Amino acid sequence: MLKNDKKIGNNVLKILVVNDVFPHIKNRTTILFKNIVPLIKKKLEVKVFWIITDDYGERTKVTDPNYEVLYLSDYNNAREILEKIKPDLSYHLVGLNITDYAFMVAERYLKIPNFGLTSGGAGGLGGDYFREQTSRQKMFRENIRQFFEKKNVGTENNIESSRGKNFLKKCYFLIRTLRSIGKSNLEANIELLELAKLQFRPPNKFNKKFNCNLIFVDHNSSIDFLVKSGLKRESVKHSGNPVFYNAFKKRTQIPLKDNN
Repeated sequence: MLKNDKKIGNNVLKILVVNDVFPHIKNRTTILFKNIVPLIKKKLEVKVFWIITDDYGERTKVTDPNYEVLYLSDYNNAREILEKIKPDLSYHLVGLNITDYAFMVAERYLKIPNFGLTSGGAGGLGGDYFREQTSRQKMFRENIRQFFEKKNVGTENNIESSRGKNFLKKCYFLIRTLRSIGKSNLEANIELLELAKLQFRPPNKFNKKFNCNLIFVDHNSSIDFLVKSGLKRESVKHSGNPVFYNAFKKRTQIPLKDNN
């Protein structure tokens, strides 16, 4: 279960969120925090530190007083960020993500509790079925195509950046993080290669490298899957998909037409 023995300073709960988009852009993580922050504020103040992981040159000002945005490219490693913010909790979208893994290993080293929401392909929770039906050759070609693809971030400056360059920066970030917690260069590079293999050969069970103290899942069937992979049942909770909850909430607000 999620446990933090440290006393929350000044009654402000500090949560570090690792995500690739800004808080105002809708995805599973941003919708989740839009819903839970007001609930937390009924008990105590909360400050969410949003770590933007995709370095495409875009910067924005966040007006919500509950959020503070930081950029991965401004820091050398995950340990540096964690020691600066000193969060009470950290959040991850659980999956085969190099940046999230960098923070996870640093959080374990610093004994910072974390929780996560499973993504569609979190080490076997749904998305890997489709990858198993695809040949490794096709997966390799698709990854190469994405590596050289350029992304337009849609800013006024019309910034374009290579996805491959961004990916390599994340790899270096992981290596520097592993070095910061005492791993040798050889150990860090071996760890990186093991993660790279998972992109082409998805495991038939959840990879414990991406385990959090508490994991929320979309379906009850995912609980059994994670327990069979070695996780404790009390550490896995069914929460549903926040995207669907948001859609159903909007549906109830739409007035029904009277056909009479």
